[in-house]
Amino acid sequence: MARILGLFVGALLAANPYKAPPAQLAGGGLRVLRNDTTELNANAVADVVPLGTFHWETVIDPSSQIANDAFAANTTISVGDATYPAALAAAASVSTAGSRSLVASVDIAKYPMPLWKVLGYASLAAAKLTNSSGCELIATLGASTGTPTFTGTLSWLIKGIEK
Repeated sequence: MARILGLFVGALLAANPYKAPPAQLAGGGLRVLRNDTTELNANAVADVVPLGTFHWETVIDPSSQIANDAFAANTTISVGDATYPAALAAAASVSTAGSRSLVASVDIAKYPMPLWKVLGYASLAAAKLTNSSGCELIATLGASTGTPTFTGTLSWLIKGIEK
């Protein structure tokens, strides 16, 4: 039977069983970082909903969710930051009520990585050039066709580990 180790903590512990986990995971546990709701009232395509500002080295948990009422036909939502507005979730349909992963467009191998790397920045320094105080995640309203409006509830639950 094979023993398969995690990319960060598992590999580190196998090589050095008594060392602490990497700095971005040390001293912290998974917790709710943001839990919020807003009511959209005839909002237009390209409007943005700020989901919260996080440290660039935050690790977002893949169980984080965004949920919605049924919006108009052909409506979509993308999640990212101002530079990479669809890096976490790209044009996810919100025409029917439901919830979806906040990180639906993120490759599984990137789940344990810091936010700056998951978004697509080349380095932490490059990310901090865009906003030195942290990363503001946004949800951008969109449409696959036409110019529908958005009316209803949008909720989000973001879990993770903050440095």
